Amino acid sequence: MDVVEKGQPNTLQQALEEDILFDNLPKETVAEQKNDWSDYTPKMLRSKRHRVLQVKRKATDHQSEDDKQNLKRKLMEEEAQRNKEYHIARMEREAEIHKYKIENIRLQNAKLQLEIELLKKQL
Repeated sequence: MDVVEKGQPNTLQQALEEDILFDNLPKETVAEQKNDWSDYTPKMLRSKRHRVLQVKRKATDHQSEDDKQNLKRKLMEEEAQRNKEYHIARMEREAEIHKYKIENIRLQNAKLQLEIELLKKQL
């Protein structure tokens, strides 16, 4: 027989507790759970989701048309604002690129002027 240490139940005591816990469960067997497969459909394989796992959605059918229109207007305004911000940022980026291209052309012209002066001095 197992020696019971302090705070740890022996296996016999644990088995008795488990039997007591399982006595409260329903005693359905596989034979009792027979399904009639003569009218089989794939839907029969689906099990219902537990109520905790079911998706809870807001009922939009009960919203008034004014609420829907207000929501649609608000979403369109937000989209217009995002588009405006995008185009402003794009224009700023293109202006900065243009500024660097102009600076590059100015430096190339200065370099060419110096090369021309150098060639004139060599003649």
